[in-house]
Amino acid sequence: MGIFSFFKKEKHINHLVRAYRMVYGCSDMTAIHCLRHNYTEDELRMIRNGLEIIEKGGDIYATLMRNPPFKEERNEVFAIEMTKR
Repeated sequence: MGIFSFFKKEKHINHLVRAYRMVYGCSDMTAIHCLRHNYTEDELRMIRNGLEIIEKGGDIYATLMRNPPFKEERNEVFAIEMTKR
C-alpha cells in the first residue's frame, strides 16, 4: 500500500467513524480499529457513498439501525471494545 492509498483510506475512515459508533455504540478507537483492519479502501468508499445518499434522504439514525452497512456483528465489536480497555 502506497502512502497516497493510506491517506485515501484514512480519509474514508474519518468520515465513517461517527456512523460506525452510532450503529455499534463503541468508542472512537474501536471504530477506527475495525474500519482500518476489516475493510478495503473500495469497501469504505462504497459505504461512504451509500451513507451520503441516506443522509440526503432523511433520518440516518433509523436507517442505520435497521440496515447497517457494516459487516461486523455487535458481539464482535463488543469483544474488541472489551480488549481495548
